[in-house]
Amino acid sequence: MGIIARFKSIASGKGLVPTLTLASGTTTINIPDDTNNVILNATGTVTIGTINASSNIETGRIITLTGATGTSTITITNNNATTTKGQIDTGSADITFVARDSIQFKQRADGAWDLITRSTATTTVSTGTITTLTSTAITTATLTSTGVITPTGGVAAGGGFTASPRNCHTGNEPAIATTSGTNSATNTDGTVYLAEVFVPCNMSVTGVAIFNGTAVAGNGKVMLYDSAGTRVAISASTAMSGTTAYQLIPFTGAPIAVVGPATYFIGATYDTSTHDLRGHVIGSFATGTDAGNTYATDSTFATVTLPTTFTADIGPIASLY
Repeated sequence: MGIIARFKSIASGKGLVPTLTLASGTTTINIPDDTNNVILNATGTVTIGTINASSNIETGRIITLTGATGTSTITITNNNATTTKGQIDTGSADITFVARDSIQFKQRADGAWDLITRSTATTTVSTGTITTLTSTAITTATLTSTGVITPTGGVAAGGGFTASPRNCHTGNEPAIATTSGTNSATNTDGTVYLAEVFVPCNMSVTGVAIFNGTAVAGNGKVMLYDSAGTRVAISASTAMSGTTAYQLIPFTGAPIAVVGPATYFIGATYDTSTHDLRGHVIGSFATGTDAGNTYATDSTFATVTLPTTFTADIGPIASLY
């Protein structure tokens, strides 16, 4: 069917998606010339062996079959490497689909049909909840949701690439000079010093780059807490070194898979009060402390009470890496 003829059929109302009602058994379906989309409504278990689309073979024609709401099971018979007009080559085995499933086929020069995509989906657009979504191919589409989508597995970096944690800084404010921040005058053995950090997507994190003050002494540990105050990573006790400089301290078991987008907190604790923690001087993000812990006993700070406001000088200047 030519382009002009198709346009005329659509303009006259013939382009509306037709519904084919199929009785139980093995059948041949006939696709009208004026559409490439058909809804199938099976009143019983149906097996489709042949697809007739036109008396003339239209090489490259793509048709979409969709199961009607409430339809019974429909099976598409597979004929591997077939060259017979109307038969279907799925490339593997018979295909079974039900209500709201969709399958696309492309016609070859010999008139047989090749499988392009097969998808099964159950969506509740009104609430924005996707309960099931599986597909053998990805097509360009737009999802509109009026509710909240909660990706419990996080969101991967775009384009199949990776995202660097080195740009995840507490308060989104890295040190830009050796004079950045100020030394904490309240550094206490066993206290966990906390500052908020945002992770924009899923990423692999090795540890924390923490900015030391002008006096470096003793040992320290760095931690990462989720927004509920539960620790998701911790380092071994590490000798502090390097004044007014970043020190990279790896997590035990690194790298750690961190899920985003989400808010986390970087924590730091020390076994001596003579070490200078370099803290943020100003900000609108959350910083604070969780006191009363024992430095040598990790379980005492497996969970912490997170701050909700900014307190100057005690939120560590730090980044993930």
